[in-house]
Amino acid sequence: GGHTAQPTPLTARPPSRLQVRTLSKNMAAEHGTWVFGPVIDMLETVGYVPGKSIRAFPYDWRCPPCKLQERDGYFTGAMEGIEELYAENQGCKVVIIGHSMGCKMTHYFCRWVATHPLGKARGGVQWLEKHIESMVALGGPFLGARRGGPRRLSCGVSLDCAEGS
Repeated sequence: GGHTAQPTPLTARPPSRLQVRTLSKNMAAEHGTWVFGPVIDMLETVGYVPGKSIRAFPYDWRCPPCKLQERDGYFTGAMEGIEELYAENQGCKVVIIGHSMGCKMTHYFCRWVATHPLGKARGGVQWLEKHIESMVALGGPFLGARRGGPRRLSCGVSLDCAEGS
């Protein structure tokens, strides 16, 4: 008979030359990240302070959004964090900046607040109107990944940059 090779066992551990750590709520704001580092640096030059007026809300991208609340209390925790920012800044509404799938997570969060019983219990849509000024999407996949590059959203109008799009 033929010889069947055994598959190499899979591991979730990173190679020994890499250091992997999870982001704390303020780590991205305090130390910067590859994506947000320049944004945070710019915000600091105009007076924003990490931990006081800038805060990170990292999430486990491996977990479906619907399970993040169940497992981590993520959305109620995000609501509490936004309420703290709001209070710390004398009732100034919060601007949420999302990157890539974080944009979709922000959209999911807003829908969760508006429709989930736990979000509605804290005010739902009225909570959003009170605490959230706007959202800035950096590289969000709202138009899908394949054709997102040639299109842009400007002043509320979708601009097609490719013929026949």
